[in-house]
Amino acid sequence: MESEEDNFEDLFGEDPTVTKDPVAIPTPPPSRGASQVPLKKTGSWPLQRNGKISIQIDDTGEVELPDGVAGKPRHPILDLLEGAEKRWNDMVRRQSRTLPDAVKEYQKRYGRLPPKGFDKWFEFAKRHNVVLIDEFDQIDHDIAPYLALKPRTMQQRIGKLETHKDSFHLIFKDGNLTYTHTPTRDMTRITDIVGLVEDFAEVLPDMEVHASLHDTGSHVLREDYRKEATRKADERGYLSKENVTFFENKKTNPRKRVTKACLDDAPAVLQENGVLPQTTRGKSMELIQDHGRTMNFCHNPEILASHGAFIWDLARDSFLEPFFVGCKLAQGPEILMPALSGFSDSKSEALPAWSTRKAKAFWRGSTTGNHFTIKDWKRSHRIALHFLANTQEGQEAVLLEDAKKGLVSKSISRKELNERYIDIGLVGKPIQCEKKDGTCEEMTEKIDFKPRAAPNLGSQYKYAVDVDGNGWSQRYRRLLTSGSVILKATIFPEWNADWLVPWYHYVPIQMDYSDLYNTMTFFAGSPDGSSPGHDKLAEKISQNSVRFVKENWRWEDMQAYMFRLLLEYARLAADDRDAMTYKP
Repeated sequence: MESEEDNFEDLFGEDPTVTKDPVAIPTPPPSRGASQVPLKKTGSWPLQRNGKISIQIDDTGEVELPDGVAGKPRHPILDLLEGAEKRWNDMVRRQSRTLPDAVKEYQKRYGRLPPKGFDKWFEFAKRHNVVLIDEFDQIDHDIAPYLALKPRTMQQRIGKLETHKDSFHLIFKDGNLTYTHTPTRDMTRITDIVGLVEDFAEVLPDMEVHASLHDTGSHVLREDYRKEATRKADERGYLSKENVTFFENKKTNPRKRVTKACLDDAPAVLQENGVLPQTTRGKSMELIQDHGRTMNFCHNPEILASHGAFIWDLARDSFLEPFFVGCKLAQGPEILMPALSGFSDSKSEALPAWSTRKAKAFWRGSTTGNHFTIKDWKRSHRIALHFLANTQEGQEAVLLEDAKKGLVSKSISRKELNERYIDIGLVGKPIQCEKKDGTCEEMTEKIDFKPRAAPNLGSQYKYAVDVDGNGWSQRYRRLLTSGSVILKATIFPEWNADWLVPWYHYVPIQMDYSDLYNTMTFFAGSPDGSSPGHDKLAEKISQNSVRFVKENWRWEDMQAYMFRLLLEYARLAADDRDAMTYKP
């Protein structure tokens, strides 16, 4: 009888020696996604492992040039904008035009052949004018660790999900699609996904897909587990039973919170253990370059203290469970699918001219993001945004362009900055708060709630903030079509995160909003008018985002993503993965 290891020969297009040792030295890995940004300098500014560039300020407010750089410093956002435009243009230019090219690119990126049905997927994608035909690295990120589970193990884990609470189940059988679900009052999430896949269900292999009815996934995957599983799959091998038991045994990693996902020397763990102090900005400033990396809380521990998703001290399990979700943490083991809540394919109305809009950042929202208690309600991301935007106290150091010095740091009162750049506030009344301990009452007293805004009020502004709620922001796609520049703060990667290029389609903002004022002064100019800003560059970003949604965030694009994802998943779930592999 053919062994499970033998099936890897055709799956990977060659006959390598299967490494049995779980800690053996790995062979050279695949490129694992050409769209990832390498660690390198952006212009003059060094990129840190946490995905940000750092600008150092001396005691006199002068901007310090990095080592080896001479002359006057220029604003780092100019470098970020130029790099983003090049990244987008290069991405579009390199896309495969033919099926053989797409297969070759797939092998180059992921070190294996595509799944069976890849030719049908390619025909579907081309027929529906999908532009980014090769950019599905998120699927590989989610799928790759599961390739290291033996098919029998994978099937057992899929079977256990049949009784998962708060879930729905898609059954593909003989070209037909049916579904079941646990009790729910809202069928929208189920019917939306069914509608997304029913057009191509007849050509999909038989399989059962289990998906969550909740907003987000709840688990994490240890970084060492992910690396070892991905390495094992790249080497055409499987994790042994002992491997899996070791990585999923709670005793091998006693940490209970989300930091269970981190390596022992990760900044988040060192900070949790008191080895590193809490993050402070000091005399440096940071701007995001690689937005995906900033969602890694192991290397960005400040988001653990600034996002509502981490306030509750909940135990987090770390194991490979192939559960489909619409939103998850970057270190989550779940399989990400397009989140359809808030999607609208209706024709857009004419947008107000850029020149008629206010040069301010606009946001209105409710107090979602956590269930608030008396000791921690001010820590959540939406609450913090409201208080920052409405404070009258304190100073903020911002970067300003200077004709003589190139770039300087200047301290400006938050009152002046907020009046000049910001129109942000919570609306309505406290929700998701604990009444028994007085939290709701205290929130009512301390928050100056604004009236609810008219639906079209945001279109009067050049800038729109988009921030997470309980999970991902359902407004994101709609805001990208609004003609405003989207200032995006999130910890949740979305299905098309590899497609949207920060600083070209939107502007990434840190979860502590420490770069919000720097971003606004760069684009809108200094409050006193001494630095004129870059209004035309902002307008260009707003145009890029509108065009992106029109051409790359259509119903058909999400169908193409789900089609390809389901082919990958069908191979994972099969008894014979070789038989479920595309043969060119």
